[in-house]
Amino acid sequence: ALLARHPDATRKIGIGVYGFWRGRSKHRTDCFYVDRIDGTADDFSFNKCIVGKTNGVQQELEKTLRAIIQPDMHAYKQKLFGMGIGGFNDVTCSLSGESVGWDNCHIDHYPITFQAIVRDWLKEEDIDPTYDMFVPKYDLQPNPELVDEVLVESFRDYHNSVARLRPLDKHIHLTQKRVAV
Repeated sequence: ALLARHPDATRKIGIGVYGFWRGRSKHRTDCFYVDRIDGTADDFSFNKCIVGKTNGVQQELEKTLRAIIQPDMHAYKQKLFGMGIGGFNDVTCSLSGESVGWDNCHIDHYPITFQAIVRDWLKEEDIDPTYDMFVPKYDLQPNPELVDEVLVESFRDYHNSVARLRPLDKHIHLTQKRVAV
């Protein structure tokens, strides 16, 4: 009954539910899965079932664009830690001055926030986000995807040209209040 409240319930339920199970998502977080009568499966958000609404187009776009730059962010973090160069460097949190390890290090956009980078890119490219920009959702889709590969490369290039990054302790990063500049 709870899955019926999901904003994408019709697609999630498909031709009928066989069962549910809990597992790890591609993002390494706990999530729930629905097994359908036809043998297919899909993941679903318990919170979306409770709230009963989806992200707005801007939130979906930001989530999509974050996924697009994730390999670049990972490469930056690897370079920061000196991976592939014979060992690990000591990395210092830009706010606390304390040493942080790989698992406790988040990469932060500063002083221009990620949201501001997205806003400025949209303005520069004269883009008014719509749901038509996205590939239709499919089972076990890890992140929303853009239809237009030119936009994907445009954002990646723009982000890499304007983003300034810094290492932060993940606890500090997740608790700090951010304002888009």
